[in-house]
Amino acid sequence: MAWCWAAGRIRLARARELNIALVCAASASSLEEVDVIRPDNAQVARLSTEYLIRQGHQRIAWLGGHSASLTRAERFGGYCATPLQYGLPFRPEWIIECGDTQKEAAVQLLQQHPRLTAILAYNTTTALGCYFGLLRTGRTFARGAVDSYYWTAAGADGVWRRTAG
Repeated sequence: MAWCWAAGRIRLARARELNIALVCAASASSLEEVDVIRPDNAQVARLSTEYLIRQGHQRIAWLGGHSASLTRAERFGGYCATPLQYGLPFRPEWIIECGDTQKEAAVQLLQQHPRLTAILAYNTTTALGCYFGLLRTGRTFARGAVDSYYWTAAGADGVWRRTAG
């Protein structure tokens, strides 16, 4: 039986009473009593950042998430390590934590750092806000151009995919 944290511990106790095996499918979980199937958030962030680097991007910012989030911490760790491995710059000022203000955060990020070539977004919601923020700055998107802006997004399901560019 697949189970998620939102179901609560009451179902866990009931499943044990009925001798039903449980598996928790979630983007992050700290449950010790249940086997967990979850994505490797650090790996998907590494792969996404490597993709951007292979496309020629050298100044890649991070947008989104809250520092208290385990999922964000894992993704952020994968992002942080990758530019350094390729000998590219990594600047703390290119990191913007935001909740529901993705569009404003993207505008602020690009106004303060106009030479950025890519933004890696925490998730699809952040990527959409980032997209509207980029449009607000007057940036254009062109396939394959390093002077255009690309971003990669992780969906709530933990699957990272290129969403523009």
